[in-house]
Amino acid sequence: MDNTIFFKNNIYIEYNNIDSIKTLLNSKTFLELNEYFYNNMPFEISGLSDARFQLGSFMNLYKLFENVLLSNDYIIDKNIISGLLRYILSFRQYWNSLKKFLFISSCNSSLQSEAMYASRRTMDLFFGLICEACGKKADFHYFYKNNGFDSIVSHNSNSSELTEYSNIENVQNMVTVTPFMCNTFSNTRSGLFSETNHEISLSLIKNPNEWLQAGFKIGKLNARVFINKLFINHLIGLSILFESLPGITKEYDLILFFGIEDKELDGKIYTCSKTGIIFGAVQYNKKNDYFGYMKKMLLTMHNIYFIKRKQLPIHGAMVKVTLINGCSYNIVIVGDSGAGKSESLEAFRSISGNVLKNMTVIFDDMGV
Repeated sequence: MDNTIFFKNNIYIEYNNIDSIKTLLNSKTFLELNEYFYNNMPFEISGLSDARFQLGSFMNLYKLFENVLLSNDYIIDKNIISGLLRYILSFRQYWNSLKKFLFISSCNSSLQSEAMYASRRTMDLFFGLICEACGKKADFHYFYKNNGFDSIVSHNSNSSELTEYSNIENVQNMVTVTPFMCNTFSNTRSGLFSETNHEISLSLIKNPNEWLQAGFKIGKLNARVFINKLFINHLIGLSILFESLPGITKEYDLILFFGIEDKELDGKIYTCSKTGIIFGAVQYNKKNDYFGYMKKMLLTMHNIYFIKRKQLPIHGAMVKVTLINGCSYNIVIVGDSGAGKSESLEAFRSISGNVLKNMTVIFDDMGV
């Protein structure tokens, strides 16, 4: 683990061959994570203020980790055992509360599996051995179930054929442990997306190391999404809805920048007059930390693409209902976002009683 990023209750870690207690303790990420928690321990948790007093400075604590875990005959001072135990149990609870994303620069599936397993196994040993050194029997099975990562994202920094994008890591695949749930700053979308004559381009990305890129099939169109790593959970959500394009193609119809700094371009859509490519931008802020901004922006860009080519996309859904008496009907529901299309379909199921035999979705706003 190295190059860690904290955001909300999420932690983003670059995997760097963490396969033993020694490499764990030498990891910059692990040190920073412990230091962050140690200096921001919630005092409302019983005993943590006493634990900090007993343990002293953070570096004293980290040195204690090294002595306990790397020295076979080290005996902990009985005056600090209670403080160390309070800390490690609280830190374990904090670690388990995080949504953990592991980045790995490899497309090798066996290596990805080993990275996931090795990281989990090492954290398992860390918590268990500290507890046992303090005289508390550790439930290793419990640790194993809770210490792992929620998602592993593989990327390749040299996979882009387009030179202007080659310095941004390209996501090859994502493996997610289910059920996958994330807490976000926002849970609703407001306002409208609008077109602009101001060019939206790669120049909006100030630090390429903080970004990822990934390809998706939106209907019949090829889309490339550039996303700030702090919003990686929304990229994982996108991979559930749309077909991923792990490779790089030179032909894009839609390009979205999600997590830019420029406030003026938040929610804006730009059409390149030379190529016809539709560009979109969403600003990095708490309001936009909601999956709806990702999904709806891409669908709006998709619709604008076809409207400009004299085609009319339908924002709605079509279902085929079959009644008990054998009669079948096709029903199309269209309307603005939030008008109640999905709720109406669900209402059909709820109030149908013994009348409705079957209902099949022909298409919805995600496509056929």
